[in-house]
Amino acid sequence: MKNTKTLIFYILTLITLVVIIFASAFIVLSKTLFKTSNASQTNTTNSSEKAVQMPITTLADAHSNLASNNDVPILMYHYIRNVNPTTDKLGYNLSVTPTNFENQLSWISEQGYKTITLNSYCSNPKLAPDKSIILSFDDGYRDAFNNALPILTKYNFIGTFFIIKSKIDRLNYLTSNQISQMTAAGMEFGSHTVTHPNLALAKIDKIKSELTESKQNSPVFAYPSGKYNQIALQLTKEAGYICAVTTNNGVAKSNSSLFELPRIRVSGNTTLETFKKSILTGKGL
Repeated sequence: MKNTKTLIFYILTLITLVVIIFASAFIVLSKTLFKTSNASQTNTTNSSEKAVQMPITTLADAHSNLASNNDVPILMYHYIRNVNPTTDKLGYNLSVTPTNFENQLSWISEQGYKTITLNSYCSNPKLAPDKSIILSFDDGYRDAFNNALPILTKYNFIGTFFIIKSKIDRLNYLTSNQISQMTAAGMEFGSHTVTHPNLALAKIDKIKSELTESKQNSPVFAYPSGKYNQIALQLTKEAGYICAVTTNNGVAKSNSSLFELPRIRVSGNTTLETFKKSILTGKGL
């Protein structure tokens, strides 16, 4: 009997020790898991905070996003000349000095942009290479030959020139011979109608004649003064053009309407910093 009681005492003691050991191990394991969980949460929180603190900080980063989406800035120039802003305010607003023009093209070149024709872009916008840019010039002024062409060729750039047909060979406008020389140098020419009318107000027959008589071999068009309506837009399509540019502010996107392409206006008071920002952010001026 005495031996039986002794055996029971040892068995209960052993069970108690086992319970204590398991309980201690459980407590240690729980503390370890709790610390690991907290460390993981802390690292996750820090990573999230760091991610939040990494916004786009440079205009170059902004353009990297723009280019990857095949957005293409189409710049709009008129005159490339020197003009006195006090005596000709309107002319000044439409003019960019040759010095400023060269500074702009120099920066474009340094940034790795490549000029393309409007025709090539409109043929398949989604295939436009990264950092493509289009330089367009409205009205066909003679300084395009005297001032713009030498700077364009210096940087191996292409320009798209929209010509008013009735102004060819007129005072201060391009001559037929100059147009031929510029074409041979790789420049692109597009239509800007025959007489530069307001297509939003013109009658249908007038719009048709302006579009067809000025088209010649060009598939690209610029609405005079950016004025048009849905009738003019439809008639432009029917006349055989593949696209048309407006004076609406912005950059051309792969999903832009090919007959309402926006442009970035460059004027006499456009600073180089403003010029850079308008292109890199893709928001225009």
